Amino acid sequence: MHIYKEVAERNGIPWQMLAAIHYKEHNLEMTWPDYNNDGPYQIKNSNITKRGAISAEDFERETERAVEVLKGNERNYRFTINESDDKTIKRAFFVYNSRSEE
Repeated sequence: MHIYKEVAERNGIPWQMLAAIHYKEHNLEMTWPDYNNDGPYQIKNSNITKRGAISAEDFERETERAVEVLKGNERNYRFTINESDDKTIKRAFFVYNSRSEE
């Protein structure tokens, strides 16, 4: 999807990471989740009350928020996402939901 690629390119991360997180968190659905208020990337405490189809503008904004989480984790866990390093990609996925790497 072009939104993954555009947002990823602006932020220097692989677009596939965004697609993988969206798949894991909301099965690539282009809707607001009915089961909670955390949005398509399941960012805790989002308090989103929208339902139904998600607009391209909203999806882009939510994708940017997912990047903010990834970039925040880079700072907090002191690593840099490197597309050619499987270990940093794996680490980014582990800590996306603030999970331990163990």
